[in-house]
Amino acid sequence: MSWSVDDFKEKLENEYTFPVVYLFKFIVPLEKKEELEKLLPVGELSYRQSKTNKYVSASLKTKVMNSEAVIAVYEKVYRIEGIIAL
Repeated sequence: MSWSVDDFKEKLENEYTFPVVYLFKFIVPLEKKEELEKLLPVGELSYRQSKTNKYVSASLKTKVMNSEAVIAVYEKVYRIEGIIAL
């Protein structure tokens, strides 16, 4: 990961009052869509395919109890080759 976990945790705790409905956004190669789905927690998940059909953007709204839960999701999905978190 290219970001500091401690800095991100501090930012989350300064911006949100947990528990909160958090919006995760990712861009992933289309062939990795199912892999992403398997790693995400239950929530309101929506997709939008790119014009070239090579990528899909995924948005997930889900309730998280604390900043550690947010970080855990990012740590899981960063294992997917080619993923971009927004």
